[in-house]
Amino acid sequence: MKMQRRLNIATIILSIIAGGLLYIKITDYYQLSNVWVDLPDASLKNYILRLWILAGALILSDLVWFYLRSKDLDFKTWSGFGFLIVVLLGCIFQFTQTPNYKNYHETPYAISATTVEKRINAKSFDPYKDFPIYFYRKTDSTYKGVHHQIRQFSLEQQNDIPSIDLATLEKKLGKKRYAVVLKNAKINSNSAFFMKYYDDNGDAHRITFNNLQDSENLNKAFKFMTDH
Repeated sequence: MKMQRRLNIATIILSIIAGGLLYIKITDYYQLSNVWVDLPDASLKNYILRLWILAGALILSDLVWFYLRSKDLDFKTWSGFGFLIVVLLGCIFQFTQTPNYKNYHETPYAISATTVEKRINAKSFDPYKDFPIYFYRKTDSTYKGVHHQIRQFSLEQQNDIPSIDLATLEKKLGKKRYAVVLKNAKINSNSAFFMKYYDDNGDAHRITFNNLQDSENLNKAFKFMTDH
């Protein structure tokens, strides 16, 4: 009886541990995926599927224990306890395999050429719609480095940044309209931030940060966005 009592206590403790680990990870999945995940892939779907399978296995293990808890120790009892150990190990393994949810978040995100044209050429300023726009040229040698830094800044600020490739902008608008947009936005480089903002007096202004491959210019743009 003493061995049976010890086994019951161990089963309860291990079940609580496994249940706690699953609760944390399942809760994290739904909370964080709701914030960061734009399009889950097979890996992420399989991750939450494995968590629910483990949850089902844990419930099954507890039901088996509940049925056998007062019976004499035999092969079934030890098999049920062994099954719980396997489930617990699975929970621990999944606990250490937490996906990086931010990797599934698209930022900077693409916006259409016509949207860019309207925002740049519009004289009015809507602080709820006129977010900073990141212009880039994907074929530029500095694109990857600059894009990575902007993505990290966007994720840290939890503020998505709209963007457009200059080549796409020219292709969709045509050379004349493209030239007008660049002139109005004062863009003269392959990477730039265009922003509209209100000053302390409530007056609307525009500002452009060109040559973002220059870390000084990029940091100035980040500071300006943080302050405004």
